[in-house]
Amino acid sequence: MHYQKHEMLDSFYQTIEEKLLFELSQYEWVTGLAFKDFVTDHQIEINQNEIFPSASTIKIHIMLKILQLVEQGALSFESVIEINNSICSPGAGLLSHLDDKIDLTLRNLIHFMIILSDNTATNILIDLATIKGINGLIDNFELENTKIQRKMEDQKAVASNLENYTTPSDCIRILHKIYEGHSSDFVSTNALYFLKKPKKGFLNRALEGKAIVANKPGGMPRVRCDAGIVYIDGGPYALAIMTKFSKALSFHQEHSIVNTAYIIHSHM
Repeated sequence: MHYQKHEMLDSFYQTIEEKLLFELSQYEWVTGLAFKDFVTDHQIEINQNEIFPSASTIKIHIMLKILQLVEQGALSFESVIEINNSICSPGAGLLSHLDDKIDLTLRNLIHFMIILSDNTATNILIDLATIKGINGLIDNFELENTKIQRKMEDQKAVASNLENYTTPSDCIRILHKIYEGHSSDFVSTNALYFLKKPKKGFLNRALEGKAIVANKPGGMPRVRCDAGIVYIDGGPYALAIMTKFSKALSFHQEHSIVNTAYIIHSHM
């Protein structure tokens, strides 16, 4: 009986994979996908070890290192940091567009980074966590194909081909480790608290509010991605979809991630 159930699940996930392969064949850019059902351990993997620019998914790793430092007492959620024009970074977010200086706690800086993908908040947090410290966390989480090499909108680093990168497989691995409390209960509980905050990500759009999502979407020229844990009645699953080398309008690239996520979720 157990064997029959396992065989049925294999067939079920194979059907989903076939539908995904057909969907992804319609697009001219490179797509990588990794899926893991946390209940059955079944996985779907398509170009799962392809290396992609991480875009804002790297902010998950930055957040985790900050949370470790808070747990260790090296930082405090209640610490206040003054945000003014001299430390603002261009690109995504809100803080660089404010007219007046503002004081934010460390806790709220994390919210700005995760919910709004704010680059100013992110670069402040990178300075606190340090690139070396974040890469140490990445090593500790056994992410073989993930690395942070620059801050957000660091054009000199970009010109030197220093890019932050990861793979769909590594995204699933870190999400599963967060879910299982790999670092500590404190880090995992707080990480999921921040990641579950509402946002306009591609997974969020695909689910239309029908499930809780703990995710971090990202985007940069010719790159779009999203990675997160989706909570449903039958138990959670993790999904990472990453795209690169698009020559199409970003809308079409984003729509492909929404469609792909919808195909999976509609079968769960």
